[in-house]
Amino acid sequence: FFFFSSRRRHTRLATVTGGSDVCSYDLLQRTKNFYDMHDGAGGFMPLTKAFLDVAESIGRLENDGAYTYWATAERGPSHVRALKRLRDLMAEQHPIYGVGGQCDVHEFLTRFLEMLHIEENSVVDGNELTPTNEFFLFQLEETLQCETCGVPRALAALSTHRILPISLGGSVEETLENFFSESQLVTCDCTINNCSGSMAMKTMNLISRYVHIS
Repeated sequence: FFFFSSRRRHTRLATVTGGSDVCSYDLLQRTKNFYDMHDGAGGFMPLTKAFLDVAESIGRLENDGAYTYWATAERGPSHVRALKRLRDLMAEQHPIYGVGGQCDVHEFLTRFLEMLHIEENSVVDGNELTPTNEFFLFQLEETLQCETCGVPRALAALSTHRILPISLGGSVEETLENFFSESQLVTCDCTINNCSGSMAMKTMNLISRYVHIS
């Protein structure tokens, strides 16, 4: 699920879900610094180490004086070993990845992010911002406004990902715009002030995010 996409002269190592880049060199560098600070050779962050090894086996950092970019590395035994190690670690919690079956890339990526999120949080104290939180964590607010009484109810939740279907011929940007701008009529069970309403308008709002969000 790793690939390279060239934009002008800057090449980014990226993962893909639905065609969108969600993992840049900035994240890799931040993750490496975090790993060196909290783990090193301690062995407490095996998934993070495997992720960095895969990135290193795919490319290397180059600088031509004007741009810093990733140059594609020759694929060899180290690349295969790195990918197998990452797969085996994922299979420890999700056995489906250890049996050689077909798996959807977006499911792999979301599970990988969840496991990476847990691993990073296990080695920090207090409110230190982890790479996963910095690049992916956001808070969505879902509002339901009853069609009968008109009273709104809001529920907020933190997440590192959201899976949205992309329409044929559409783009990631258009999908996100539609997700946040359109209201949707849904069923509900409103009991506010003895209301018996069964339909409500649902809207989604992004109410907070960290530095990077894709």
